[in-house]
Amino acid sequence: MPEETPKPEANNPEKEDASRQQRRQVARWTQEFLRWMPLGGSGGVFASFLLQQQWAQAVIMLPVTAIAGVWAAYSKNFVEQLQDIYADRAKQDAKNLVSWMDSLNEALKWQFSGFDAKYLKVQSSACVDYYGDDFKQQQGFMSPTLSQVYVPLMLDPSSLSLHQRSPSNRKLEEAQTEGCQIWDFLAQVRQVPAYQFIAIVADGGFGKTTLLRHITYTYAQGRYRRYRAPKFRPVLLYLRKWRDKIAEEKLSLPELIRLHIHDLSKAKPLPVPPLWAESLLERGEALILLDGFDEVADAQRPAVARWINTQVTTYGKARFLLSSRQGGFEAYQKLVDEAPDTSTKMPTTLTVREFTRQQRADFLKPWYLCQQQHTTQRKTSDVAQTAAQRASDLLAQIEQQPDLQRLAGNPLMLNLIAWVHWYAPGDQLPRERGKLYQTICDLQLGARPTAKRVVMLLDSAQERQQVLQGLALTMVQQEAVQLEKAETLKALKPHLEAVDDAASPAQFLKDATNISELLYEPDPKEYAFSHLSFRNYFAALEMQRLEHQQTGQEGQLFDQWRNDKWRETILLYSALLKPKPLEAFVRQGCQLGEDAVALAYRCFQLYPHPEKLPTGAEAFAAELRPLRYQQLETYLQNQQWRDADVETYRMMIQTINKEFGWFSAEDLQTFPCLDLLILDDLWLKYSKDESGTSKFGFSVQKQIWIECGSPTEYDDNWKKFGDRVGWRKDNLWLKFPDLTFNLKKSPKGEFPVWGDDVGVGSGGVVFSLSSIAQRLVECKR
Repeated sequence: MPEETPKPEANNPEKEDASRQQRRQVARWTQEFLRWMPLGGSGGVFASFLLQQQWAQAVIMLPVTAIAGVWAAYSKNFVEQLQDIYADRAKQDAKNLVSWMDSLNEALKWQFSGFDAKYLKVQSSACVDYYGDDFKQQQGFMSPTLSQVYVPLMLDPSSLSLHQRSPSNRKLEEAQTEGCQIWDFLAQVRQVPAYQFIAIVADGGFGKTTLLRHITYTYAQGRYRRYRAPKFRPVLLYLRKWRDKIAEEKLSLPELIRLHIHDLSKAKPLPVPPLWAESLLERGEALILLDGFDEVADAQRPAVARWINTQVTTYGKARFLLSSRQGGFEAYQKLVDEAPDTSTKMPTTLTVREFTRQQRADFLKPWYLCQQQHTTQRKTSDVAQTAAQRASDLLAQIEQQPDLQRLAGNPLMLNLIAWVHWYAPGDQLPRERGKLYQTICDLQLGARPTAKRVVMLLDSAQERQQVLQGLALTMVQQEAVQLEKAETLKALKPHLEAVDDAASPAQFLKDATNISELLYEPDPKEYAFSHLSFRNYFAALEMQRLEHQQTGQEGQLFDQWRNDKWRETILLYSALLKPKPLEAFVRQGCQLGEDAVALAYRCFQLYPHPEKLPTGAEAFAAELRPLRYQQLETYLQNQQWRDADVETYRMMIQTINKEFGWFSAEDLQTFPCLDLLILDDLWLKYSKDESGTSKFGFSVQKQIWIECGSPTEYDDNWKKFGDRVGWRKDNLWLKFPDLTFNLKKSPKGEFPVWGDDVGVGSGGVVFSLSSIAQRLVECKR
């Protein structure tokens, strides 16, 4: 039987009219949408769904189609249509969407334009030379590149606590003697949270800035892979350059990065893509290198310290390196610790070790080769042989003279020694820091211009130096690292008039910059001394000259005794004094208060002629010793255990003639018995409990150490010791702030730990405590 054809449904006029009206309404919407929608696949699919009244599919396709429409820049009609439907709220939303899409469009455009590569190229170009903006290479010498002469600095890992170490990085545990490189830490920067923020701390001339430039250059050149370090985009920011912007304008880090790139690319402007800096920071691909917190003016330090802390905590995925001299870094720690902000991030602190014999050779040999090739304009084997011979001659002189060895441990001093030796290879090399500076000044202001038959303003090198001394003291008084040209000329004028009232300040400035090169332009129309240490040396000389003219000028030094920016000038000034005035100077410094004794004692330690002191070196040291321990005794009397612990470390490190860092095996094996016993006796005296038993002190710890098997390495016996003295809890090592600090509640032997930066339970403490325990056996009461 044939199938029946289905009969059409009877017409329903009302239903047909409603359906027709819906189709017409949809057609109007579709036509209106097509007016501003780009013709394309997504628009056609969306229209098809609408016409077929497939609402769910149409809703799904709507965002895709809308984005495609916005991407095609039909924003005006889009905003108008949204306004018709959603009124004012929709209009604002659409504007925001258009703005976001425009930014995304720009970002993608720059992504494909190779902006990253262009940025890395300009950042790399700023770091090619070995001598950066903080140091002026003298005319007549070749300025080598970083790649030619850079010697890796060795950093001290001994003080790192366990939470600052990676279990996989055994090199840190094995490096108590020779130290580590910064790449040992950067290689673990994603595994160890404490490495998100690292501070590099050292005295002037130890190569902190050069280290940051080396890191920047290595990353910009893509050579970080050889160190097994993760990929980052480096951003090197000199705080002396940007401190005003940070303190006064309160720029965000992305804004500062954009200014930095603009400054780098002045010759050929490099526009920064929208959101590029923000994206870099938020994705954790930025390595921010902040150089020279110590060069930030005192008035600006609180704002800059808070700003740094804010950036570190805000951009938790980015990585930060901060460099500073010790005094500046101590100020940073204090400012951040006292800030009202609830979120603070203290850096992992690494100190720079002195150059070893091998490092000195690794620098001098290529440095001499560069100079010899530059002088002869040849790269032949005989030139290389001559350079090697001259380098060997200088190295031999350094090794034969202990005073010269100590100077050459500082990379800047080694540079200056090399200059002097190159220019006058047969002359006796200076063995004192001040004399080395003076030799350089004599060469630059007198001998070299004369040899070249170059005429300079003023009749003699001494007169030229006196003017520079006056400028230097003015800059120290203003705490200025560099001055604008108008300020420099104003500062020069009175000192120049005192020598020759007809001399032109502008001409003198030109000579000092282009001929003697003791001044230079770190930025256009701004002037600074070729190194900060030269400024401080000249300022010390001027203070000495003024003191000779009118007694009482030293008062200015005592007024600034606690100002870390004056510290180097004070030390250099004290080294210039005759023996008897030096004793008086040190005694007066001690009278400024318990916290002032440390610097006074340091003046005595660094005095180049202790054998000439009227009192005698040993007798004078014995006179100062009780004064040195006053601050510690005050802390112990008041049961300020944390402050007392930090002060104990400071006293010990100063006793071995250092200002910071950690202890070598030799340091502790030869630690003066008298000082060790004084420290121990003070802790024993002021830590007695109700029964009269001392709870703290080295000898208390020694007895517990013996009872735990006398551990000399990190093992179960050391963990047992940690449990006994309260450094471990629930099988975890405590951080220093988490200790008890309470005489009644603290376990026996909890202190001393040797300071906040030491790291409870670290390998360095194992080694140090065992060495001290053994030294106590040798030191008889």
